[in-house]
Amino acid sequence: MSQTAPLPIVKEDSEVTITFKLELVDGTLVEETPENEPMRFKIGDGTFISSLENMLVGLELGTSAKLSLSPERAFGLPDPENFQTMNKAEFPKDMALETGHVIGFNT
Repeated sequence: MSQTAPLPIVKEDSEVTITFKLELVDGTLVEETPENEPMRFKIGDGTFISSLENMLVGLELGTSAKLSLSPERAFGLPDPENFQTMNKAEFPKDMALETGHVIGFNT
């Protein structure tokens, strides 16, 4: 009886090559690796958020997995300190503004 060697397991600092598709719960495609262009990175190098990298740790070489992250697990809980309110007059006159519009700022 021949024994097969165990497959390598992803661990901290592993170099991994993956293809992925990122979708919202409703199936809307957010991002995916181009066909025949897998992404290579090192676990823990910050390429992906740590909660996603942690889900890869322990998988065997060649594993196909469907992973799901809640917004809180992916990005953390909202921090009220990160919300700012500005008067409409403070924005450029030609800027299209809508109620609830999220605008990023450099700090």
